[in-house]
Amino acid sequence: MAVCKGSLWKKKEGVAECPDGFVKHGGSCYHVVRIKATWPESDIYCHAVDADLATIETQDEQHFIEGHLITNAGAYDPARFWIGGNDIAEEGTWVWLKSKTPISHQTYSNWKDGIALPLSARENCLELSQRYHWQWNDNNCDDHYFFVCEKE
Repeated sequence: MAVCKGSLWKKKEGVAECPDGFVKHGGSCYHVVRIKATWPESDIYCHAVDADLATIETQDEQHFIEGHLITNAGAYDPARFWIGGNDIAEEGTWVWLKSKTPISHQTYSNWKDGIALPLSARENCLELSQRYHWQWNDNNCDDHYFFVCEKE
């Protein structure tokens, strides 16, 4: 059995566990960061802990993250969180930061008000917010929100 300290993986009998501060769901580990940062700063922070801003690819993953945020919502004011989607490279072409996969091509999305894709030239980064009942919303990347990191 190998055990590593800090943000490195721990292994017990061949099974990978999440590092301290991360919560396991499916094949990923998630960490909700309790500091406010811009979207680019959030990305840098996640990379510093060997993770990425969260990519939400299924309804099950959305429900898990929502449940975790709802349970702890009182610790965040406002309860708004950066996740890894953006249309920085090309307006209206939303992609996940880690995989560069177009969000419009995946089978799951959760945009607020059921819109196909948001088209605001000033709002290029994806947030998950209690304000919008945990649906996705585009927002100004320079705003300061909490954020969710994910590692596989």
